[in-house]
Formats: sequence, C-alpha cells, structure tokens
Amino acid sequence: HTDVTTVALTGTVTLGDGAKVTPSRKVTITRTEDNKKCTMFRIADGASVAFDNVTIDGAVAGDAATHKVDPSDTTMVYLDKSSTVSLGSSAVLENNGNSAVTLYGNDATLNVNGATFRNNAATYGAAVVASFTSTVNVSAGTFENNHASKYGGAIMLSGGTSTPGEAAEQTLNVTGDGGKVTFANNSAAEGGAVSVNVGTTAKIDRATFTGNNAQLGGAIYVWGNADGPRGMLTMGSALITGNTAQGDGESDASLAGGGIYSCPTSRLSLNVDKGYKIFGNTSSDVAIDGDSQPFWGYQLAGSEPT
Repeated sequence: HTDVTTVALTGTVTLGDGAKVTPSRKVTITRTEDNKKCTMFRIADGASVAFDNVTIDGAVAGDAATHKVDPSDTTMVYLDKSSTVSLGSSAVLENNGNSAVTLYGNDATLNVNGATFRNNAATYGAAVVASFTSTVNVSAGTFENNHASKYGGAIMLSGGTSTPGEAAEQTLNVTGDGGKVTFANNSAAEGGAVSVNVGTTAKIDRATFTGNNAQLGGAIYVWGNADGPRGMLTMGSALITGNTAQGDGESDASLAGGGIYSCPTSRLSLNVDKGYKIFGNTSSDVAIDGDSQPFWGYQLAGSEPT
C-alpha cells in the first residue's frame, strides 16, 4: 500500500532466489514486541536477494546507543550457504542488539553498494560478522557508531569454524569504486572498525577510518598465528586518522596501534604507491606487537604481501 511506511514482522521471513525488498517509497521494517529475539530475514541456500530503499530496524536503539550487547538478541539478516545479499545505497541497517548481518554458510556473499550500518551492538562484528568461506564486498557504504564488546566494531572476519572438516576463510574487499566508504566512531576491545582473524584476508582501498576506538587497533586489528594460517591485510589508497587505542592494560599503551595493530605473525602490506595515509592516531599510527612506526609494513609497495 502506498501509505505504508512501517512494517512490523511477527516472525522470520525466509527469502528465496530473486527476491527483492525494494519498495517504491522508503519503508522501515522492524520487529513486534513478541519477535524481538527472532532473525528478521533468512536468505535461503543459493538465493540471491536485494534490499534497497528500506530501513531494517532491530528496535533496540537504547541498548545499541549505550553499547549494551544482549547475547539473546539475534541477527537481522542471516545468509545460508551459497546465498548472496546486495544492499543498495538507500538501505539502512540499524539499532540491533547483535550483528546486523551474519554470513554463516559456505560461499555466502554480501555486497554493500552504498548501504549504511549504524547503532548496532554485538559481541563480534556489530555490523557484519563473516564465517566459513564467505565474502564481504564493499563498493560504497557507511559504518558508524557500531560497537562490539570483543572484536570488530563494524566488521569481523571470524576465521574459525565450529563444524569439523569445514573450511574457514573469509575475505573482505573494500574497493570504494562505487562511492565513498567510511568507518566512523565504531568501537571494540580489538579492532575498533575491522578485525581480521587468522586464516582471513582483507583488501582495503579508497576508504576512510576516523573516530574509531579500541584497546588494541583503534581502526584495524590483524591477527597472527605462528603455526598456521595468518590474518592478511593489504592496504591501498586509504585514510586512517583520528582513531584511538588506549591499550589492554598488559602492554605499553603508547604502542597499542591507534590506526592499525598487527600481530608479529600476521601479514601486513601497506601500498605506498597507492597513496595511503596513516597519521594523527592515538596512541601510535601502526604497531606490530609493540613495535611502533609512523608507517610500517612487511611490504611497503606492491599488491600482495610477501
């Protein structure tokens, strides 16, 4: 109906291949009081689904605004294996007490094409948490005021798997080729905006990180592993400034990596030839397990870590 501006779901909606939640006028989709603990949308195996011109509201604004995480809250959009979700420039996902989007199936893909994630709170990855062999592509978008009590205030590449024999590698591609990409005022214990776990890869180009906060890695935290797969970050033309890391109470707070914190057994590539800028962060701009530099990388030019 053309006069409808708010829709309250009474249960989980499962979407199949080709489904489009793209109303002609802006609509807010929220939960009823009795449905606060239910997933809002579940994307079926192998389905490709589009969201645009819609606000998906988890209806826990008070909790998210005060950084209160409720483990009993559930995700708003859940991707099963081989499914794809595309979020357009007029899609907003906000006010949830757990990850706004969860990729929990092998070969699941999330395409963020200008969407906004804001005021979400979770234990891991308040905007997006990716598991198994999944991929997150960000061509444009805004991630702001999201909070994780542990890792990845906005995005968490989780690395591990709870299913024996299942592969566990996730990829984050931030390209900025569809517009501006901004990570602002997100927070977590480690990786205020993004956490790159062992066995995962993040490639970030043409993005701005500012006002993010964590104990370690005010903007980005890259995990290491001496005996197995490592976290890998390749940074291209990005701006990382005005982020803060206050330390975890166990190491020198001045070397907590206000911009990037990288474990010594992770892989970090900062591509000077693409014009990245890391400055004005507190404590240090980049720290590799306690070694601080104005800029630092195992490889300072080129496209891939060595």
